Amino acid sequence: MNKMATIQQIDTIKPIPKADFLELATFSGMGWTCVVKKGAFKPGDPAVFFSIDSLLPPEAPWAKFLADKGSTRIKSMRFRGALSQGLALPLQDTIGACPNKNAPEGHRFDDVYEALKNLGWDPSTNDHLLEGADVTDILGVKHYEKPIPVGMNGNPKGRFPSHTPKTDETMLQNIPSILKEMEGQEIYITVKCDGTSSTFSRVEGELDICSRNWSMNEWSREDDPDGKPPIHNLYWKMYHKYELDSILKANDGISIQAEMVGPRIQGNKLGLKEVELRVFDIWDVKKAKYFDFDDLWDFCLKYKLPMVPVLYTSTGTGGAVNSIPLTGSMLTLEYWLDRAKGLYEGTKNRREGIVVRTCRAQYLNGVQNRASFKALNNDFLLKDED
Repeated sequence: MNKMATIQQIDTIKPIPKADFLELATFSGMGWTCVVKKGAFKPGDPAVFFSIDSLLPPEAPWAKFLADKGSTRIKSMRFRGALSQGLALPLQDTIGACPNKNAPEGHRFDDVYEALKNLGWDPSTNDHLLEGADVTDILGVKHYEKPIPVGMNGNPKGRFPSHTPKTDETMLQNIPSILKEMEGQEIYITVKCDGTSSTFSRVEGELDICSRNWSMNEWSREDDPDGKPPIHNLYWKMYHKYELDSILKANDGISIQAEMVGPRIQGNKLGLKEVELRVFDIWDVKKAKYFDFDDLWDFCLKYKLPMVPVLYTSTGTGGAVNSIPLTGSMLTLEYWLDRAKGLYEGTKNRREGIVVRTCRAQYLNGVQNRASFKALNNDFLLKDED
């Protein structure tokens, strides 16, 4: 589950020019900046941080100021020129007013004492909560999902198969420490295509054609004589278009994960004439690991599967423009936020961002995360996101 609401410690508080009632806050161990009410926090204070695309419960008293404006979704915004990517509220205004029926009742911080102890808070040793503690459920916060085009929900066969990880890359601002963990590693960078996630797998003969959360019942060309399936069967249309049936049968035990892009999907920001796939991962179910970059590249080349555009790779595969590992200025958040900017090739549309991964698929000891991250284009978040 996504951690949409967490306890974080205020690192710095800075003034915002020409803003008498606002200040800019940063957080220890995170890369987000957040506009807060002047005087609400001082450095070292704990806060409840709601990340981008948090959907706050409209009935919660601490979310009323957003509900009155018509939406409790947290988005990237600018206030007096200051970039705010999230929402920070004092503990006493949030934790003590839990709308979740499973949370302890009451309107004071002390009333959720037991729930907070379960998250790791030890009042005998300090006055602060465990930094990073997940309070998403306690506060009844949900993850905002972009509306799916009419009919694209399809006819579910069942839930997304448990043998394959869902596609959801962690944002760099949430884990800036990963840069140090990846230092010296060979990396590759790909464009983050703005579409809808698709997974195609065959494991011991069991076929699953999936959206982000569901496996879809089968569609065949015979079901639509004119060859134009309902939009929710675009997953199956892609399955036939790229001859994934024969590919998966020849490679039983893998999951091919791709972004589906094109007309009728997220505004078709890639400017395509028809719906296509852009493969970004292959998961080996039996080995419980992702393909290394070279193996992913070779697999897509062998089976003529289009990959997400590769901007850079330190291995030399695919027309690399450099041959150095992650080092130097690449160890800063600012470098990647600047690198994330740009347009989708052949269009005037801002790209959503980039994804950075180690060429050797791996997990890291220093952070509980795959050795990868996404850096989103702030211009896209501010102006283009629905």
